[in-house]
Amino acid sequence: SPTHYFRGLSPSGELVVSYRPTERPDWLRKWWPLKEDDATFVITDWRTGVERAHFRDMVHLEFSPDNEHLAITRPGNIVEGYAWPLRPPWGLLIAATLGAAFGMWCIGWLWARWRARRSSTQMERGKDKDEVQHALAPLSDSITRVS
Repeated sequence: SPTHYFRGLSPSGELVVSYRPTERPDWLRKWWPLKEDDATFVITDWRTGVERAHFRDMVHLEFSPDNEHLAITRPGNIVEGYAWPLRPPWGLLIAATLGAAFGMWCIGWLWARWRARRSSTQMERGKDKDEVQHALAPLSDSITRVS
């Protein structure tokens, strides 16, 4: 386990804020170069040892006095605010999934429509060829008789 450096406690005293060097697999460093001196801030429930959240590329992390919000300062004095505890964005996940499914359905529907139009056009062209060959049949018979 990497070394964690103590940074502070939440106002309720239940959470420990610490930081550690950012962990990256060796293969990822080759393909996705990032600053090697990045630190990852980790929020851990000290009673259970469970990591509740971690944030990369930040300068400072602070809880609100009521422990309901979290403020993060990033390089360039950019401040981000979050409701605490963090929750998965289920609405966004469901919307993205439904959007992707609808997009795939539309592509399938358009492809099926294109194929149906293409086959009907080819059938019409086939009818035209049959009609032309039928109309030219007496001509071709007379040409073969002459020669």
